[in-house]
Amino acid sequence: MRLDVQGVTIPVSAVFACRDITFEVPAGGVLGIVGPNGSGKSTLLRSIYRVLAPSDGTVASDGRDIWDMDPRELARELAVVVQEPEAEFDFTVTEVVMMGRAPHKSAFGRNTAEDAVYIRDALDRVGMTGAERRTFATLSGGEKQRVLIARSLAQQARALVLDEPTNHLDLRYQLEILDLIRSLGVTAIMAVHDINLAARYCDAILLMADGEVCGVGPPEEVLTASLVADVFEVTVKTAQLPDGRVVLYFERPNSQGQAPRTIA
Repeated sequence: MRLDVQGVTIPVSAVFACRDITFEVPAGGVLGIVGPNGSGKSTLLRSIYRVLAPSDGTVASDGRDIWDMDPRELARELAVVVQEPEAEFDFTVTEVVMMGRAPHKSAFGRNTAEDAVYIRDALDRVGMTGAERRTFATLSGGEKQRVLIARSLAQQARALVLDEPTNHLDLRYQLEILDLIRSLGVTAIMAVHDINLAARYCDAILLMADGEVCGVGPPEEVLTASLVADVFEVTVKTAQLPDGRVVLYFERPNSQGQAPRTIA
């Protein structure tokens, strides 16, 4: 599933949270959205999964404007994993994943043997087989994210939108979740807090600041020391790993208040 965002502008109150955002994610591609707090990442994602309507521009799935699609139809195309909800709920893992089957049922449709197959497959793909009867509230942060992704897989969506999928997870679970997302083979757009993780796991990066695009393209072209220093107002040092990947290190600007500097 190809996702095209063209000229999207999103007003919030009296200001524009996003202005003239344009990018494309090819089928099966993974795009990471990075930027400082308040740069518009989550607002842009809400427009992509049709919570906030843009005042200008379009979001299209395989060439079709998502705002022209029936909600159930869109739910069969695109699944959403938001940051872990603060409120816990007393559903079992199976019940949570079963929610992903809703777009494929009538209002009073019963669960079927086919639904059970999709749920088993989804739990197997995220490594949660055997946890079906556990309640969601008893899971670790990484396990919760896996279950929410399983719900999206049961939804049979061809694209995923994820808002900080590694939020509040320790390093092991961050890597496990991002490895999982990469392994799914579906189109994915995700806001990522850690720049180096975004560079490692994403095919392309959308760098945002103040609601605008500062750069979009392959990680090595967008996440340059100079551009990251300007956007995040930090000093940036880069190093190259043996496999050719570049890693960025960060420091605060010096105490005299001078402009951030880059060190190659």
